[in-house]
Amino acid sequence: MSWSGPLLLAPFVLALVVLALPFHGGVRGRVVEGELTGVVQIAWAFGLLSAELEGDLAWLRVAGLRLVRLRRGRGRPRRRDRLPREGAGRAVAKARSGARSMGTLLRLAARLARTLHLRLWLRGRVGTGDPGDTAALAGLVRAARELPGVDAELEVDWLDEVLEVEGEGSARVWAPELLAVAGLLLARRENRAAVWALMR
Repeated sequence: MSWSGPLLLAPFVLALVVLALPFHGGVRGRVVEGELTGVVQIAWAFGLLSAELEGDLAWLRVAGLRLVRLRRGRGRPRRRDRLPREGAGRAVAKARSGARSMGTLLRLAARLARTLHLRLWLRGRVGTGDPGDTAALAGLVRAARELPGVDAELEVDWLDEVLEVEGEGSARVWAPELLAVAGLLLARRENRAAVWALMR
C-alpha cells in the first residue's frame, strides 16, 4: 500500500482544517507621543491554540494552559515601538487621493466589518499639523464612527500634530464567510474601481 498519496494530501487537508475554524483576535493598547504599548492576543479553534504578545514577552497556550514563554533578545536595550511620524501623513494622502470613491469604500468597509464581528472603542486626540490633511483625517474619524461595532470618541486637533490614542478591540475571522462576502462585493465593477483607486 502506497503512502505517497495521503502524505501529499496531508498539507492541503491541514490547510482546510485551519481555514474551516475561526480565528479570534484582541488588542488593547495606547499611543502617547509616538510610543506604542499594548497587548495582542490571537486564538484559533475557539481557544484551542492561542498566542499573546505583550512588550518583550510572548506566550503560547494550548487549551488555555500556558506552555511556552518567549522573550526577545537582550542584546540591545529595550526600546518601545515608535510609530513613524510621516506614516500618518502618507495614510491621509492616500485617503484623499481616493476621495471620489469614498462613499463606495465606506459601504465596502461596513459590509466587511460585519463579517469580522468587530468590537472596537477608541479614545484620544489626533491631528496632523496641516489644515488640509487634518480635514481629511476628520472625515475618516467621522466615517469610522459609522462602522458597525466601532465606538470612536476621538478629538481632532486642528492646530498641532498629535497622536494620543488608547483603545481596545476584538474581531473574529472565519475564512469561508470573509472570502464569500469579499467575492460578492468585488463582483461589482464599481466596487473594484473604488478599491483600485485607493491602491494606486
